[in-house]
Amino acid sequence: MNGKTLLTILALTLVTGSVSGESEDEAEEWFDKAVAFYEEGEYVQAIECLDYTLELNPEYVDAWAGKAGILFGLAKYDEAIECYDSALALDPKHVNAWGGKGGALWGLGKYDEAIGCFDRALELDAELVEAWNGKGFALYDLGKHDEAIECYNRALEVDPRYVMAWNNKGLALAELAKYDEAINCWDRALELDTAQVRGWWYLKVETLSDLGRHNEAIECCDRALELDPEFVEAWNGKGVALFSLGKHEEAIKCCDRALELDAEFVEAWNGKGVALLYLGKHDEAIKCCDRALELDPEYVDAWNNKGFTLYGLGRYNEALVCYDRALELDPEYVRAWNGKGITLGGLDNYEEAIECFDRTLELDPEYVGAWSNKAGFLVCLGGYDEAIECSDRALELEPGFKEAWNHKGLALYCQGKYEEALECQEQALKLDPYFAEAWYGKSDVLEELNRLSEAAECYEKAEELKNK
Repeated sequence: MNGKTLLTILALTLVTGSVSGESEDEAEEWFDKAVAFYEEGEYVQAIECLDYTLELNPEYVDAWAGKAGILFGLAKYDEAIECYDSALALDPKHVNAWGGKGGALWGLGKYDEAIGCFDRALELDAELVEAWNGKGFALYDLGKHDEAIECYNRALEVDPRYVMAWNNKGLALAELAKYDEAINCWDRALELDTAQVRGWWYLKVETLSDLGRHNEAIECCDRALELDPEFVEAWNGKGVALFSLGKHEEAIKCCDRALELDAEFVEAWNGKGVALLYLGKHDEAIKCCDRALELDPEYVDAWNNKGFTLYGLGRYNEALVCYDRALELDPEYVRAWNGKGITLGGLDNYEEAIECFDRTLELDPEYVGAWSNKAGFLVCLGGYDEAIECSDRALELEPGFKEAWNHKGLALYCQGKYEEALECQEQALKLDPYFAEAWYGKSDVLEELNRLSEAAECYEKAEELKNK
């Protein structure tokens, strides 16, 4: 199943078969050489030694199982299964061979067959934790997360310090949206083995970020960096979390630290570029995107972010080139469809823009920004009722989405429903008092309501914010 299990197999000295004592002794010597090569990571030489072992003694069960284990580790699953079958033909009760065959079948995606092998291993040894863990992972891949957790629990009853089972149990709990329980499992794994800090970090930070728990994600990164100060991904991850909290300058510092450690870490160049964009430093942001694309010309996020930056500079045609490149690389990249739509709108191609938003929403019906953007350009085309429907859909998904309130207000204004429009603009401004577009919208509505002095004040406020 893993390196430790394979080492256990290789270390076994049970020999079967009827060969001369001399051949038997020589086979043992070659088997021992195979173990030594394996421990040094010299897998090809280890297999050569095992092949010679099997020439001397074709019925050497553990040589077949050991060869299978190495082939499994090299992801040569079909060849591994052949060797496991040879071992099992000689010894149908070879528990590690059943467990190893289960692992190889799992590697081929044959999860039901894998479970059958793990069950056979567990019939022979009910406390074989690797088999419980392997069965759990096969069940996990079949989407049977509750059953997978039962297997991990069984492994942990036998060995409460079995790190892999703690990690895998956390994965299954996360699939069941039991995020805090999952995090507790990953924390337990780290307590048991701090050398697992990178795996722990990947699992925990991704979950916390998806939950929007960015402060906890930062704490997780800090803990990882205490254990490994040169953990590049953790520096970058901390930057991502800080960016999500609006702390753009601190985010850039983390990206810079990651790049000090690895000047070719494309994610950090891309992340720095996005943070610079939000600080209004468009030219510097483009340089970062370009550096990321020098390192990886097929890095979709960087093409998308460069497009968004160029859009912010009013360079719409150049932005479209970037979005189109992103979509060549990934035709289902929703952010690029949304960005392309916004850019086409900037070129007054409203119908094409709406087609892009529709494509975005085919791919992700809960993409709030696309519903709101579609509403905004429907207003430009005079489709006020549909614009209101799109705004309402955005607000169902995210009631605090200020742009949707603004677009709904614009549509109502165009329909002459000024009081309702005013309510929408005021709601947008409650959410963000610095939202210039809503101040402009409120000014227009107040003017129609003949509240001219208030309208003038709102217009002045909008101009002040726009020119900052």
